[in-house]
Amino acid sequence: MGRPKIPIPKEELHQLYVEQEMSPKDIAKRYHCHRQTVINRLREYDIPVRSKAAGTALAKIKHPKADFSGDPIEKAYLIGLRQGDLDVRLVNPGGRTIRIECASTRPEQIELIKGLFEPYGHIVLCGPYQRGRMSIQCLLNLSFDFLLPKRDYIDDWILADDCCFAAFLAGYTDAEGCIGISGGKAYFILASSDKTTILQIYDKLSAMGIAAPAPKLWLPKGQRREYQGHEIVTRKDIWRLGIYRKASLLQLFDLLDPYLKHAKRRRDVARARANIEMRNSRLANRRLASKATGLAHHP
Repeated sequence: MGRPKIPIPKEELHQLYVEQEMSPKDIAKRYHCHRQTVINRLREYDIPVRSKAAGTALAKIKHPKADFSGDPIEKAYLIGLRQGDLDVRLVNPGGRTIRIECASTRPEQIELIKGLFEPYGHIVLCGPYQRGRMSIQCLLNLSFDFLLPKRDYIDDWILADDCCFAAFLAGYTDAEGCIGISGGKAYFILASSDKTTILQIYDKLSAMGIAAPAPKLWLPKGQRREYQGHEIVTRKDIWRLGIYRKASLLQLFDLLDPYLKHAKRRRDVARARANIEMRNSRLANRRLASKATGLAHHP
């Protein structure tokens, strides 16, 4: 028996090769197969194959790339987002093109990354796949080399500037944060294997007057848990920082508001603020009622 064919759906191949103008070589990398396999599928599906000259000419003109703006606030935000949720690497060792990748079931996450990097380079979208999962690739030039390192610490220049720190934390929150309401009370949680980063965030927020319990080990390495209907095993220790006090949450939201970009995170902040305002209003009403009762009993 011959080897089974590598499944490359016709619609997806047409999207990648014709609409997004990817090369057979790049498509082959995506499917972990040989370039000739992609060409064979193109011919089987009656998709016209570009000549070598046409492919070379297209490669030279189709993906213009702009240099990073150099803005430190934007840079801090992107580093925070990268640290939490982006895979960044050189397309080829020693090459001049950086590829940023992310996969998500949330359209807001894909739209966020597209909006951030589309002004600078070429965007490739694929999917949706099973359970609505989509992937995005961004091809950028070497001015984005500050995103290549994956590090578990925050640079001193970010910590030294409150605005840069707020932008970093917004990026990290857009990637790793959870803002919600449980038991009728708003909360903010960061959960990550980046222990040093979590501790640095806690220290910086404490220095800024935003109170929170000290971060704790939440899920030890090797622990089994359910995620989106599937059982997974944590590959690293997961640390958690939670903020629950109303005053601290409002201070935190004021800090993050100018820099948060994820559509869902911004909606979650608005809901959390409304929850806190409602609870404060109820507390004020109870105090007024208690005061009125006390006055009635002590004319």
